[in-house]
Amino acid sequence: MSSGSSTPVGPSSPSGSTSAKCLQEATPLDPEVLRSLREKQEREEKEHREITQKAISGLPLFHGCSTESCRQIATEASSQTLPAGEVLSLLDHGPMFVIVAGSMHVHLGCSPKVELGLGSVINEAGMLGLLEVAEQLKLQPNMPTPCEAAGLTFSGAANVGAGIEMHRAAVQNLCPEMCISSGRRKLSCKSLGWLKLELRAGDDGVTLAAVPFIAIFRHLNEDSSYARFQANRKHLVEKYSALLFYAVFPGLPPEIVWSMAGVSIIQSFEAGDTIFEDGECKPEQAFLVIDKGEACITKLAMPARTEGEEGHQEVLATLRPSAIVGDACVCHKCMPFSATLKAVSQTSALIIPTAGLLEIMERFPGMTAIFMSRLREWIAFLEHSLPLPTQCLVGLELFASCDQTLLRSLGAICMRKFFFVGDVVAETGDDSLRIVEIGRCRVRMKKTGVCVFAETDSVLGERVFFGDAEPEDVTITVSSPLAWILCITKKLFKPILERYPLDEKYFKQTCHEGDLLKAKLETPILPLFRACGKDFFCAVQTVMKSVMFQPNQTICMQTAVDAGSMYSIRAGKCVIDISGRTVRRMESGDSFGERSILGFVNRRSASVIVSKDGPCICMEIPRPEFLAALEEYPNEQLYFHQLAGQYEAVGARSQWPMLQECSNQLRNLLNMYAKRQITSKGSWTTNNGEELPLNGAVLLFNGEAKVCHANGEIEILAEGSCFGEQLFLGHPAENLRIHPVTNCEVQIITPDVITRMLEECPDEREKVLQGARNEIAAKAEQQLGFPRHDPGILRYSPIFRACCVEFLREIHKQLTACIFKPGETITKHGEPGTSLLILVKGSAVNEGDGNHDHSMPLCLPLGYVCGEVNVLGSSDHYLNTLRAQSLCIVQALARSNLCEVLQEFPTENKMFETLQNEEHEVPDVLLSEYVQNGKTFGSASPEFIDIACRGADDVFFAPGEYLMKRGEKCRLGETCMYVLLMGSASVLGEFNDELEQLHKTDVTGEAGALGESAHRGATVRACPDCFVHCRRLHGVSIQMAVQAFPQHYNSLLEISSNRNSRNEQFLKQRTEWVQGTVVPILLQCNIFSNFSSELMRDIATHLELKHHRVHTEICTAGDAAGTLLILMEGKASVKTQAGAVIGCVTSGAVMGELSVLGIWERHMATLTARCNCMVVSITSELIWDVCEQHQADDQLQALRRNIDQRRKQMEQRLPMCFLPLDIGEEDAYARVIALHAERVVMAPEDTWQPPSNCLARGAYMWVFSKGRANVLLGEHFVMSLNPDATSLFPEAILHEYKAKVCALSLCEIYRVNRFDVILSVAAAASQPKWVRRFQQMIDEAMEHAYKKFNSVQHIVKMREKSKRSSPKRAKDKSEVVQHLQTAWQWNASGEPLLINCS
Repeated sequence: MSSGSSTPVGPSSPSGSTSAKCLQEATPLDPEVLRSLREKQEREEKEHREITQKAISGLPLFHGCSTESCRQIATEASSQTLPAGEVLSLLDHGPMFVIVAGSMHVHLGCSPKVELGLGSVINEAGMLGLLEVAEQLKLQPNMPTPCEAAGLTFSGAANVGAGIEMHRAAVQNLCPEMCISSGRRKLSCKSLGWLKLELRAGDDGVTLAAVPFIAIFRHLNEDSSYARFQANRKHLVEKYSALLFYAVFPGLPPEIVWSMAGVSIIQSFEAGDTIFEDGECKPEQAFLVIDKGEACITKLAMPARTEGEEGHQEVLATLRPSAIVGDACVCHKCMPFSATLKAVSQTSALIIPTAGLLEIMERFPGMTAIFMSRLREWIAFLEHSLPLPTQCLVGLELFASCDQTLLRSLGAICMRKFFFVGDVVAETGDDSLRIVEIGRCRVRMKKTGVCVFAETDSVLGERVFFGDAEPEDVTITVSSPLAWILCITKKLFKPILERYPLDEKYFKQTCHEGDLLKAKLETPILPLFRACGKDFFCAVQTVMKSVMFQPNQTICMQTAVDAGSMYSIRAGKCVIDISGRTVRRMESGDSFGERSILGFVNRRSASVIVSKDGPCICMEIPRPEFLAALEEYPNEQLYFHQLAGQYEAVGARSQWPMLQECSNQLRNLLNMYAKRQITSKGSWTTNNGEELPLNGAVLLFNGEAKVCHANGEIEILAEGSCFGEQLFLGHPAENLRIHPVTNCEVQIITPDVITRMLEECPDEREKVLQGARNEIAAKAEQQLGFPRHDPGILRYSPIFRACCVEFLREIHKQLTACIFKPGETITKHGEPGTSLLILVKGSAVNEGDGNHDHSMPLCLPLGYVCGEVNVLGSSDHYLNTLRAQSLCIVQALARSNLCEVLQEFPTENKMFETLQNEEHEVPDVLLSEYVQNGKTFGSASPEFIDIACRGADDVFFAPGEYLMKRGEKCRLGETCMYVLLMGSASVLGEFNDELEQLHKTDVTGEAGALGESAHRGATVRACPDCFVHCRRLHGVSIQMAVQAFPQHYNSLLEISSNRNSRNEQFLKQRTEWVQGTVVPILLQCNIFSNFSSELMRDIATHLELKHHRVHTEICTAGDAAGTLLILMEGKASVKTQAGAVIGCVTSGAVMGELSVLGIWERHMATLTARCNCMVVSITSELIWDVCEQHQADDQLQALRRNIDQRRKQMEQRLPMCFLPLDIGEEDAYARVIALHAERVVMAPEDTWQPPSNCLARGAYMWVFSKGRANVLLGEHFVMSLNPDATSLFPEAILHEYKAKVCALSLCEIYRVNRFDVILSVAAAASQPKWVRRFQQMIDEAMEHAYKKFNSVQHIVKMREKSKRSSPKRAKDKSEVVQHLQTAWQWNASGEPLLINCS
């Protein structure tokens, strides 16, 4: 790469430029001139920094990184100047360049040069070292195409549309690059390697800001933005590699592929998800590449000729990784998909947006060379499909009133040309009239620099063409892969116009008056709208959109239910097919879909298929937009209403929800007896002013209306809504008012119509009535906040809360609505029943067994569930009598329906089988016996218990769900209690400590139910691995028992009070345990070295204690951290993220100090319990909050200093840089080790002894960086420590020999943990070179320390020999050093050995 002149961009630049200094040396200058030059240079440097910062911040690689980091990176960038025409080379691991002055010319392949301006970024992929990766994935001659790599597999022949030809056409239209036709390769650059990419400095030269990777790493690490940067990089590299590996753009240079990766997105789909629908338009999506999983292409198959039979989806082909969906040649057009794409398994797809692809194409137009053969195919297609020039001119309002002979003459002089992306269509001084038929152009005003886009159907240059304006300094270039433009030159237009004086006068008058000329092509008035006003058709034209269908594509399918759009053919040809027989051919100017857009039919009566000779361009009128335009013109509504009488309006239009399961005969009777009406806007009358009835059921076909109910509620009715269904059940009509917001089309069914309809179809009476009940229940669910068909109502029952959504949807379809009038029984005590019931509307009460006076009724809330034990099969009779107090709506689920659905869902079936088996194990014991045997009610009489148990019902709790929470308000008569019949639950104290576990027959919540305490004293939660089934005793019943037997109340309160006393004793013991055990361990942590015992006790008081069973995970590598973990009891294995065991931690181990400081967000290791473990966790927020509450400023400052110190260690690689390991400045592993190292400072004469738990978290090694100290065994000198002689020292040997270290001067020591070292390098693909040398230094340090300690110990024992009868032998290497060496052992490859810690 050419260097050019180089000066710093940031503030480190020397004051004054080199030219200024030379000028000063040559000729003395006025100081004011020098100052002006310096100010100018500073302004330029500031502008360059701002441009660089803005460019970096806008890159996907830096999304989420702080602005300050980007600013500092821009400041450190160096300036590099290239003279005009000099080539810039892109190198791997070289700097990234940002253009800050001048421009660069880009040449890709044989394309013309394109200019890159300020802020453009170059060599982003090279900076990351990805050019070599691209070379490995470069396509070579004779490599297999994606189709040859089995990315696409056709299914067997299917009866789709017009047959097998349509079968393959639908697939080829979706995946043109996957379907090789005529036995030739379509990708012309497949075997050419990379297209040549050349970057040259512009005509005025270019100034570049060079950004090295080291600057990015250093500054992003300062504010923790590096993790976000790495995540962005990983995501972009994944997309970059996929684009190269799957040859989405074969031959495209890596730099452009990286740009493509920056605009791409990765989207995941679950099995069964629809990626896109047949006929759906996604103009924002250019390409979709299957990366993982499998998807299938399906299409609606032609049904048999049996009347009423619907088509079915048939699989056409299967797509696997490498399959490409999309066509770059026409990515700018709105093209409906030719088939449906569904995920067969969990699928990941790479999606390239249209906007990003077009932007990159416009920047590098030469990339069209890779699909040039496909472009030429489209050119050949379009040449036979576009309308005649005369037909285009008729669509212009300017020529609408011209003589037809003139139009034919103009059509003869029109020139139709095609252009590729980047081609210049017109430049300054051009006075021709241009019509963009297909494609998109960029119009750039050179004087102002403003750019606008001219889309398809746009007209360019009309004012200049007719002399209404002077030619402007503009350039028109193509910004889509392909563009067809119709051109009329002014020179040829004038002689023709002179032969038509009337038209010439018209044009001169138009220009003189300055009328605005239409800038878009207009659609001729369609036959359906010829009787309408011009204003209405203009309103319809504003909602039309141009869509392109590919050859052999099906626009609409016979019998299909689609959006109901209408189409007008602008270019191309189509055929109408009915049951496989062509009945008509259509060309430009024809239209179809009139009956669908008017709503006369719901299913298409024929298929419309594009000719195989070329594409078809249509103007689509979407039905919703058409109806919206119709609302603004009431007079036109009357016309279309009269038009409806000309069609055979069959019962398919009747969309009453309760009649969906009924026959066509009943629907036709309904349409015959209940006529449709169009209301006036704002009043419930017809257009003629006739009052409409209010005592009927109403269905709203079109429009919007407000319904004001008697209770003041206002309901908004949209299209398809209905109300008044209760009339079908014989209930009276509601007193309400109806206010049409717009002109509405409605159908009103009065009670006499319902009677006549059911009398003529008696066999369908029950279907109609049940349909009405289901519709009323669906609306009741909506009032509870659940959308229509949403299964959320089932989650009121805990037995369904752990089920998947698909299962719940199927169960929801099996619900049967029941309606109960006031006073009717919903269930009766002892009555047979196998259904689950959910109350969705109305009020009802629980009367227990129905044999007692209920002066204090148990009212049931909405969403109340009963019968769970019945639907599970553990009981065939209902427990209580439930009675409706008002009109109640209940959703019922029968046991047989549940079992039927369970057969299709194995996971849920297994869960329910387990639940049913546990239910069958529930002891058949009276509830009163459970309560009598409880700890509180043992002294109460049976009569007292019997009253308290009245109305008790069954309730279930899902795994982990709360039965009650600590602090909830309690009151006699309102608070309930529970008796466990199945499962187990945990009783949790104030700090989530598990006080005890509840099992079958245990009673809980009695203290609150008796009113002994005003709040719940503990939390009770279902265990996370089981359901809990309880019998709930209501507060009302307990209050009735207390009132009937007041003599028992005081004794019960006394028993409950004694239990509370025992709980208080437990809390006292807990406080002592925290003070005596937890606090000393915390005070030994480096980050809490200056915390007082009182402050530490207040922090530890709020700890959370958890018990972990053997083989369960305490924490998982990669999961979010944020808590300090202390292993109080037990032993746990330490595993890397890959699952390799590297050691174990024991009681007293503290982990997570960096997460408390907020500088490490993830767990580095997985801890798995080797036996039953007790773990204490303290959150980071708790520590900081307690310090702030106690105003512990010194401790807060100490924590902040610790954070700064750790970051400094990471930046400077302390302490690893002190060791002779030749570690590079950018070594990430050494930085991570440095971040975890603990810094210890010893003043002169300070003594240090290892803490009692020093081996709990694994072995530590000292790195001695400053000062001098002595190691003492008792009072005997062992060895001296200093950076020159002993840089490494094993801490564990001090613990083994009970030795100490005494500082002789100010000492700085770093404690490095073994686990931190191994975990830091475990993620590397290959171990760093310095790891083996580090292990050798550790072995040497331990051997040296062993010899020193053994010698001193031998001398000491010789001196004391006379005092000992049998001297104890010195510890040998097998006891000390071998243990320490094992703790730091690597294999011959420099990788850590897996240690058996059993």
